[in-house]
Amino acid sequence: MNKDIRDLLLNKVGKELAEKGFSIADSTHKYAVYHRRHGDCIEIIQWAKDKYETYITVSASIVFLNTTEEKANINFKWFNEFNNCDYNKIDVDDCIKKYYLKGHFGDEFHYGDVYIAIGRGLVGVAHNSNTKPLGFKIKKYKDSTYLDLCNLIIKRMKFVYSWLGEQKQSIS
Repeated sequence: MNKDIRDLLLNKVGKELAEKGFSIADSTHKYAVYHRRHGDCIEIIQWAKDKYETYITVSASIVFLNTTEEKANINFKWFNEFNNCDYNKIDVDDCIKKYYLKGHFGDEFHYGDVYIAIGRGLVGVAHNSNTKPLGFKIKKYKDSTYLDLCNLIIKRMKFVYSWLGEQKQSIS
């Protein structure tokens, strides 16, 4: 992911999350994790870049503290191994139940050209790449693509907030 899209995500989507009470818990050039604490729970929202293609996914989960392991929504084996039980580092990957925000195509928010490639299905490719797959281009990069992507994520965040609210109600 290039610096421009990452910075725009942090500034636009990050600002939206901050206004809703989330703060950044972890960030690299490939992902960002946000937490919001409410009493005995931590709500988590994160975006992550795909390793090989030009798209990100936005996911959410919630963990319940001071409860039984079955109700906590934590994969403790994974959480213990990779985060040493540090709740300040917990992310969606450490959780059992997860929500994925719908993007352009399924769970994917593409920020480059998108092809239906023969034998490969949907493929995201950087707009300035010399390597294009054999197939049909179904989405073309534009100068406004990064901003449009951020605005689409912000517009659809209401579904994440709703899902998180339902999860909080389910534990009561």
